[in-house]
Amino acid sequence: MFSVVLPVHNEEKMLKRTFKTVLSIRPNEVVVVLDRCNDASEAIVRILARKYGTNLKLVRISKKSNWRIHLNYLYDIGIKNSSNDLVLLTQADIALDPRIREYVVKAKERIIFFGYIPYISWSGMITFVQFNLPYKYRSTGLVAINKYIYFKYRLIEDLNILFDTQIATKSRIYKIPFEFIMTK
Repeated sequence: MFSVVLPVHNEEKMLKRTFKTVLSIRPNEVVVVLDRCNDASEAIVRILARKYGTNLKLVRISKKSNWRIHLNYLYDIGIKNSSNDLVLLTQADIALDPRIREYVVKAKERIIFFGYIPYISWSGMITFVQFNLPYKYRSTGLVAINKYIYFKYRLIEDLNILFDTQIATKSRIYKIPFEFIMTK
């Protein structure tokens, strides 16, 4: 059993394409952190969750946090509001490979970083090149973690470093086992 944590800030166009892929991996719960949305994001999420019979938890954020990187705060809130021990952190602009479900269970013992083929864009091309460079340690915006490990090592804090980089760095510092899996 696992939860998906999905921060959303005015993502109605992307959610129409990507939220179905979140549901396709059949999580036991989807925690959508609605960050000051003033578009149809919430309505789209509700309609699709109802259509696919998903356990949906909405967390509404009405003002910007004091954290240096607000996205880190959104993930922290989402993890704290999730009900399952295993949590998959994703983003509204990432279409998930259905095989991810098979790999999330590995997060019981290790942190799982997922590589993916990004949508065609300038940042997408940069991400694709980075995934394919021969790095020993790679991090991405798609991560599966065990909440026990998350809280024990405070994997995301109010630092001026993005959440995925914090998780990757702390996995090396604290010698937390991790794995990088490339998906479609």
